[in-house]
Amino acid sequence: MNPFHFLLSRIMSSSASVSVVTEQPQSHGDSMRMNRQGVEAEPRLEMLTSLDQLIIEQKKECIQAYTPIETKNKYVMKNDKSEQVYTAFEDSSFCMRCICRRFRSFRMSILDKEGEEMIRIVRPLQFCAGYCCFVKGDNCCASRITIEAPPGTTIGHVQQRYSLLRPHFSVSDGDGNEELSVIGPLLASPFFVCCIGDVTFRIRNVDGADYGGLTKVWRGLLREIIVLKPCREADEFLVEFHQDLTGKQKALLIGALFLLEFLYFEG
Repeated sequence: MNPFHFLLSRIMSSSASVSVVTEQPQSHGDSMRMNRQGVEAEPRLEMLTSLDQLIIEQKKECIQAYTPIETKNKYVMKNDKSEQVYTAFEDSSFCMRCICRRFRSFRMSILDKEGEEMIRIVRPLQFCAGYCCFVKGDNCCASRITIEAPPGTTIGHVQQRYSLLRPHFSVSDGDGNEELSVIGPLLASPFFVCCIGDVTFRIRNVDGADYGGLTKVWRGLLREIIVLKPCREADEFLVEFHQDLTGKQKALLIGALFLLEFLYFEG
């Protein structure tokens, strides 16, 4: 063989082997990065999947009973055995709380037992809460919240819908596909909700089947209205989950509960 041809063939075979060696680690690295991103985007909602109900208690803030100052809301979340599983903390500005009150914008952080934020609920300011535009028969200024789990990853939204007789809220996934709806009692509005007895908003799936409820628990006339005024701010709620709901859907319904709390029972 001609020495020149022999040398050229050796160079070509060496470069081919080098290209194979250098390409393989790149492919493996890309696959590892994709796997890590998938794991990081997966919501940390394992405990929610096993819960059939959740009790949410607002912590007492006595200053709200005797002054016009509105403090940031805090909540304790318990399972059906009264064991604390999560805590929730509102983040909002002083002006928003004192001027816009129940219609204010806020960010609600839900923390697990280790203090790590697992769910974030974000609500923009919507002062009229949709009711002024209901005269027009549309949803031009309806209340809306976004639910993130983990924070930074949107898993869905809760949107107030036009309804003449009963409150109606749509619960959709991150792509805007409606999965559930929440229907309130007759003639309820942010300015009037029957104050005697439990107030329940029913959860329905897309076929209209009952999938649980979001309930404002009535604690008695003395604690709610007449004598124990500081306790009025310490609202209690019960969330009942259908067994077929996923952890992600339960997180969306927790977001819906906080929207209802601010619209109908805050202040």
